[in-house]
Amino acid sequence: MMHVHGGAERPPKLFVGQVPKEMPLDEVTQLFTPFGACDVTPIRDRITGMPRGCVFVSYATRAEADAAIAALNGQKQLSPHLNAMQVRYAD
Repeated sequence: MMHVHGGAERPPKLFVGQVPKEMPLDEVTQLFTPFGACDVTPIRDRITGMPRGCVFVSYATRAEADAAIAALNGQKQLSPHLNAMQVRYAD
């Protein structure tokens, strides 16, 4: 699903939930780079600036994003969370 904004296509962006708040960003990124070069942006609390336990991941292509969803959504549990990561399109 490519979105067009101002005539330019935006890269596909994923929402990822169930990410431990204390997990370093480089470790989160390592989970997603096997599917393609990506940009990982933590979602932070607006008041405290602390991580909220979820991130956005942007890929260059929908195929890369689809591969990440297929491999990781509901498949990988990151300690100390009891539930598996949720990986889906953000938009």
